[in-house]
Amino acid sequence: MIEARHPLRNLLIVSGAVLASACNNSAGPEPVRSVVISPDTALVAVGSTRQLSAEAFAAGGKLLTGRQVAWSSTDSTKLRVSQSGLVSAIAPGAAQIIAAAEGRADTANAMARYDDHFTSAGLADYDELDLSDTRGVWSVAGGLLTASGPANHSLLIRKGSDLTDGYVEAKVDRADDAGLVFRVQNAGSYYLLAVRDDAASLSEFRTENVALYRAVNGNFTQIYSRDVVWPRGGRMVRAEFQGSTIRIYLDGQLLDSVSDPRYTRGGVGMRHMLHPRVTSSTNVFDLFRAGTL
Repeated sequence: MIEARHPLRNLLIVSGAVLASACNNSAGPEPVRSVVISPDTALVAVGSTRQLSAEAFAAGGKLLTGRQVAWSSTDSTKLRVSQSGLVSAIAPGAAQIIAAAEGRADTANAMARYDDHFTSAGLADYDELDLSDTRGVWSVAGGLLTASGPANHSLLIRKGSDLTDGYVEAKVDRADDAGLVFRVQNAGSYYLLAVRDDAASLSEFRTENVALYRAVNGNFTQIYSRDVVWPRGGRMVRAEFQGSTIRIYLDGQLLDSVSDPRYTRGGVGMRHMLHPRVTSSTNVFDLFRAGTL
């Protein structure tokens, strides 16, 4: 028998084959040494989505393809993420979005806020509240929100909004008697940052054209007022609220900071008003934002 006559040769052949097989098996896929998310920060409007991507790298920075990535969010009540990296904004707030592969991970900082540029018709994302039977007329067209009509403190409140420490801001193009409201409890209880430009319908409003009020069951107490130069035209108005501190901004500049502990949380929105001593009032907004600090 040939096999019996060369036992050592056959042993060497078999041993070599086993060794070669072992060497081939040891050369497996390169391990993941790092994961990188892009972009590393994401601002997402509530009700919208943002796509993130993640890449895996070997030692030395070599890009690895075909590696499975697991996605997660540190606060899925505010921002959710699918296993394809699609981030959905549920409510204002912040979260870290995590992408992990083979024990390595990277994080992206994500922020959700209300962000309305009034580019779509209708106001399905808002609830209207009115202090009395007189109602404002709110309409959206051409990227603008216009409020008119015989309103007695007509409020447009972002549905589901309930902010503790946060901000509300708007670009106001026309301010006969406009305003931002925050920590809204109901139709008659909230904070109001009233704004009136230098062409406001009521002459005395032109000398106290930025004013902060506390409304309690329809009764208004002025907390702060200031006269600023405001020719008719778009200006950014912002109120920040944190604990009992309220900060007031105009075009990004801090006007003042006041303290009031009455309300600690609530809804956010915009206000339209027709004063009883004037015959008409129109307020125009072309941007509305709100979120957490």
